Formats: sequence, structure tokens, C-alpha cells
Amino acid sequence: MKRISLILAIVFLVTSFALTATGNTATTPSTELLGLINAYRATKKLSPLEINPVLTKLATDHSKDMASHKKLSHNSTNGDTFAKRMEKSGLKSTYSIENIAMTSSATYAKQMFELWKKSPPHNANMLNNKINSAGFGFSKSKDGYWYGTFDGAAIKKVPVRKIGSFKDELCTFSRKPHYATYKNQTGKNTKFTVKTSYKNGSGWLNPNIKSFTLPPGGTQSIGCIVLSGDLKSGTYNGSVQVEWSDGIDEYTYEMVIKPSKIQLDCNVPQSISNLKGTRFTVKVTMKNIGECPSKIKLMASSTVKGLSYSIKNPEITCFPNATSSSEIAVTLTQTLEGGKPFDFIASIEFASEKMSVKKTITPKMAIG
Repeated sequence: MKRISLILAIVFLVTSFALTATGNTATTPSTELLGLINAYRATKKLSPLEINPVLTKLATDHSKDMASHKKLSHNSTNGDTFAKRMEKSGLKSTYSIENIAMTSSATYAKQMFELWKKSPPHNANMLNNKINSAGFGFSKSKDGYWYGTFDGAAIKKVPVRKIGSFKDELCTFSRKPHYATYKNQTGKNTKFTVKTSYKNGSGWLNPNIKSFTLPPGGTQSIGCIVLSGDLKSGTYNGSVQVEWSDGIDEYTYEMVIKPSKIQLDCNVPQSISNLKGTRFTVKVTMKNIGECPSKIKLMASSTVKGLSYSIKNPEITCFPNATSSSEIAVTLTQTLEGGKPFDFIASIEFASEKMSVKKTITPKMAIG
């Protein structure tokens, strides 16, 4: 006659974090038992369990311990309870259960399933709607009996990240890198996708990676370059989302762009010849009275037609408390009306802002 025994434990473990795993597709007693339990759970409209490598090791080690000492018990021979073994494993779960059994049947995985199914408390463990992960272990004693362990747990499906948010005060064309490190604690090979979103502005978050796949326990740092670009001064908010099959994580950015402050002036001749081909030079000065360096684009125009411009330094970086200058060579491409004043306009653009200064010039009638 076959000797059959089984015993049950339900243990509540409350912790702050978690991880999950995927099933092993190879045909083994463990996957056979997982398939039987998941098929049974499906008839009750319960979600399937996934194999977790930590739970598998716990179950296997405990089955070996029972078989080597020919003793069916939830307590290890060193005195550790199931709860203590869970604690030592480092696996973070919010709820856990354990079923154990012993049989001499050659089809021991199926035999244990049938035994647990007939026992109300063991059956309740297999149909527990709180657990989502499982581990199975089997070991044969010297006298020919198979000892089996089914450990189940509720494991939260999230990765670990070390950084949650960033806040910076930047100048108008700054770039600053930030790194958020993710560790895959899902217990299975997992693909992660990186996306960005913005509450205002766009394109100023630049992750150095768009997707990555990690094995269980693997880590990946995401380098995100914050570019203030040509945005105007103000506060900008955005976020980076890391998505995977079981969820989404997000860390946020707040970028405050300090205002640029430039004083603009130019010196022009009060009068010039009105004849075509006349040349004169305008000196433009730009003083930075703000906290940030500014990239300045210099332009020229006038209120009359017939002038061409050649700018010596059309783009200048002006640093705080410094004055930069440039020259604009102006040529009359046609004869202007003598005695009629016009405005010369020196304009600059910086940090999506514009500024201009006007100076009046009077062309005098040439006497020949």
C-alpha cells in the first residue's frame, strides 16, 4: 500500500516591496504541477501562477531537507519555520502559503495535486486569489518516497528604481545629465520601454536609451539629458515613463529656466551721403546683466529699402557681467532721397526673446 501524507501551512507576510517571475516551459514535474494548478484555477476564473526562482529554491531546499531526514514537516531540521525561510530568502511578498506532501507514486506531481485537491485547506491554498507566484520542489528519500513542496506568494510586479524626481534651475542653453537606475525584480526576463511626456514645452528630455531587456536581478541606468534649448524663461514640467508588460513607472522633472537680461545699444553716424555705394559702419554693444550666459543672434534692418548689411559676428555668446560687441558694415545699394531721415534697426534674439534698438540717420544730398 502506498504511504501518503500531507500537511498545510498558510502564512501572512507583510513587507514593503516585491518581485515576480515567469514560468519554465520545459516538461518537468514542476511545470506539470504548475499546469495542473493553473488549469484548475482557470475553472474558477482565477489568474494563473508564475514560476518564481526564489520560491523554487525555497521549495526544493525544503523538500531535500525533508527527504534526507525522512520527516514531513513545515519546520526545517534547523528549526526554521516557513515564515523564517521566506524572511531569509529576501523575497518581499505581502502574503504566502505552503503545501507539502509525501507519496511513493511514480507520478508524484499529479498524485500530490489530487491529494491537495481533496483536502479543503490545501485546496484553498491552490485556489487562493491573493497569490500570483509559485515554486515547486521534489526530492526522493533513500526508502523510495517522494517529498514535495509548493510555496506560493503574492509578489508585487514592479522594478526597483533608485531615483524618483529631479528639479533644476538652468540657463537658456544648458544641458545637464541625470541617471535613474532600474533593477529587474520581476523574476523573469523583461523588456522595458522608455518614453517621455511634457506638460509644457517639448523635446527637452532626451533619454540615452529607448528600450532595454533585463534578466532577473539585472540593472540598467537611464541617462536623461535635460536640454533647455531655446525655451523662454519659466518653469517646465515633464516626465520619463518606463513601461513593461506588467506596469509602468514614472519619474518627473521640473526645470526652471532663469531669465536672460541683455542691454542693447548701437552707434550710427548722424548723417551719410545719399549716393549709391556709400558705406558706413555701425557698432553694436550687448551687455549681459543677468545670471546666465546668453547666445545672441544679431540682425540688422532699416525703414528704407536700398541697404545691404554684412555682420562681422552674427552669433555671440555673452557671459554675465560682460559686454560683447560686433560691427555691421552697411552699403547703400541705391541712391536715397536726400534730407529724408530713416531709422537703422539693430535687433537681437536670445532664449526665444527679441530686442531691438532704433537709431535715426539722415542721408545728405551729395553736391557734385
